[in-house]
Amino acid sequence: MTFSAFDTMIRDLIQHSATQTKAMLWITSLGNWKFVVVLALFVGVVLWIKRKKNLIPPFWATLAGTEITVEVLKLIVHRARPIGASFLETSYSFPSGHAAISVALYGFLAFILMKEMKLKFERNIILTAAVLIILLIGFSRVYLGLHFPTDVLGGYLVGIVWLWIGTHHEEWAKGFIAH
Repeated sequence: MTFSAFDTMIRDLIQHSATQTKAMLWITSLGNWKFVVVLALFVGVVLWIKRKKNLIPPFWATLAGTEITVEVLKLIVHRARPIGASFLETSYSFPSGHAAISVALYGFLAFILMKEMKLKFERNIILTAAVLIILLIGFSRVYLGLHFPTDVLGGYLVGIVWLWIGTHHEEWAKGFIAH
């Protein structure tokens, strides 16, 4: 199966309604750059106040690395957006920036919160909530016709790579210092 056939198959399965569209517009806003910046600044302040300053640089590096990688890939791939979107987006389609930044942001938030939780049950709730938000944001991009499913999968991959880098910053730092 080609990427194009996969994209078409998935998009054809999605049913639309006015109520769902309103919900998807709200969900997609959770990955909007304005919301992401405000939330990231808030998280930075909270980390500073809670004396978790060591998490601020990898948190911001994860977000910045994700965004830079998405923009570079968009320029390299030059994939046009799907026809018939709910509203106009002016950048290229691949990879989905909303999908990528949702993994980086909500994944890192889950990482921070899970480190604080003592009970496995609490960690599982946080992880489940983060995964649900990430999946819903990605789905909202396809539902609204702003991305092909493979754009979202590509965005998830970019976000996962940067999330891994950011959450393993202590190991990386030890490796650099040792050499």
